[in-house]
Amino acid sequence: SLYGAARWLYCPGRRMDLTPMTKNASDGRLGLDDPATTTHRADLLRRRAYLQQLYRHWYALLIAELPAVTGRVLELGSGGGFLKDLLPEVITSDVLPIPTVERVLDARDLPFGDASLRSIVGTNVLHHIPEIERFFDEASRV
Repeated sequence: SLYGAARWLYCPGRRMDLTPMTKNASDGRLGLDDPATTTHRADLLRRRAYLQQLYRHWYALLIAELPAVTGRVLELGSGGGFLKDLLPEVITSDVLPIPTVERVLDARDLPFGDASLRSIVGTNVLHHIPEIERFFDEASRV
């Protein structure tokens, strides 16, 4: 998700707090690994025109760079995003059980056969993957 580690997003003439406004017992907010946090962020993306426009632009850039061959595309860390709205054939995934994702998976052990994917995409994901070398081996394999 675009929100990743950023708390504030600056844009001309305004400042938006991107921290989820949800509760937990310790500090009044949900943790980053709580699926409800991601659901809340998805709602923000749908309601805030500026964020939706930003994501649509980013997704258009991703789609334009996909290889011109047939095959399935895997999105890692789909979370609260909406790439599937623009690329219906994408397989959405996350490490958390989120209602909007099709697959809960570990990027270091992808459940796909050799050479079975056209591409793997993700937004603000790599720094969340431990043992990143294992992911790159898997990405090369699938």
